[in-house]
Formats: sequence, structure tokens, C-alpha cells
Amino acid sequence: MSRFAPAQADLFAPAAPPPPSAVREPPVDPVAELKAVLAQLRSAATIPWPTYSEGLGQELRLMRLAEQAGEEGREPYRAIGVELWRLHGLDE
Repeated sequence: MSRFAPAQADLFAPAAPPPPSAVREPPVDPVAELKAVLAQLRSAATIPWPTYSEGLGQELRLMRLAEQAGEEGREPYRAIGVELWRLHGLDE
């Protein structure tokens, strides 16, 4: 009896290299990215993310960037929070 089913791929064969589209982009400067988002939010009249899911995804990404930036990312991240409150109409 064979170990493999006729259509089963060999799970222990060497893996093929990932396609070029799966290669990650070079890391960005987290402080510069936070400042760019802050500038975008300051010039916006409404929240730039059309759905709750996209907004939540962006907020999680911003938290990760702030964590990567360390102490230097604290102030831009705080200012982003202030702008999001303003855009939600909660600053009144």
C-alpha cells in the first residue's frame, strides 16, 4: 500500500519560492507614516475610511506603527486620536 493518494501532493517536498507579488514591501518609517496620516486627517472634513472595518483596520495599523516608533511616535499617535475625535464630532 502506498503512503500517498494518487492526487496528493508531497507534503515533504522542498517549497517553491513565493511569487513576486507575495514578497513584502520594504519597511516604512513608522514616524513618517504616522505624520502622513495625521496630515491627511487634519485636512479631512469627514473620516476618510468609508466602512467601519476599514477604519478599524487603519486604527490597528496606526497602533502598530506607534508601537514600532516608540517614544518618538507617542505625540503623532495622540494627535491622530484628537483628530479622530474631531471627525467623529466628539470634541464638542
